[in-house]
Amino acid sequence: MNKVLLCGFPKTGNTWVRFIVMNYCNILNHGAEKTLTYEELIRIQRHRVERDVKGYKDKDYIPFKFDEGFPPVYHTHVSYNTKYGKHFHKFDKIVYILRNPYDTMISYYHYLTNRDKPFNGRHSPSKIKYLLNIDNFIKHYLSNFLTHVQETKSKADLVLYYDTLRTSPNGFKKLIELFGISVDDKILSKTIEMSSFESIREMGRNSKQRSGLSKNYKGEFTRDGRSGQYKEILSPDIIDYINKEVEKMRGY
Repeated sequence: MNKVLLCGFPKTGNTWVRFIVMNYCNILNHGAEKTLTYEELIRIQRHRVERDVKGYKDKDYIPFKFDEGFPPVYHTHVSYNTKYGKHFHKFDKIVYILRNPYDTMISYYHYLTNRDKPFNGRHSPSKIKYLLNIDNFIKHYLSNFLTHVQETKSKADLVLYYDTLRTSPNGFKKLIELFGISVDDKILSKTIEMSSFESIREMGRNSKQRSGLSKNYKGEFTRDGRSGQYKEILSPDIIDYINKEVEKMRGY
């Protein structure tokens, strides 16, 4: 079975896509009737990882094992042009997840600011105060997102467009087929319903895992996930700023 790496900038849908893949296989192989929890998603991908760490060698190490019945899907938020990019070639297939920059910046803003310590205390108090203004935040972080896209998207065997996935299952079908798994349309339809943002939010509340994959996150890790929410939040000036910055980036 192919080892597949999911990559993309934070808050472009990496966690959601992993839920789709793992929930599909959980239905297919275990007859699941409800979505996996965040903790189960982590456990599936880190099964007995501690045993491997002892023999760690940076040049050939992939620190994951997988529970039976689940495919080898890995994930990262790093771009190709970093010291970690050398590991990309260890995977059979690369999948890049791309979301529109407007909603990405809004979700990334909430991700970094809705914490016990905004930005995990990585900036000075004065810089944090400056970045808590969403316009300032976007002007500071947008280039990181666009550079990530420019450096990494071209390395992918498959590009998944988040905003298209919200309305069409074809991308998920292509993704699951990358593992060498034949897709059952009925199971895929059930998987998409089971992995909806509403279902995952409800799971987080019922399992007391609302903070999702970030232990110090305040509020709900999975927000509404709508495309186009930026129209209700961002000012015309900052939308225009994003447009101009995107136009400068070849290949976006």
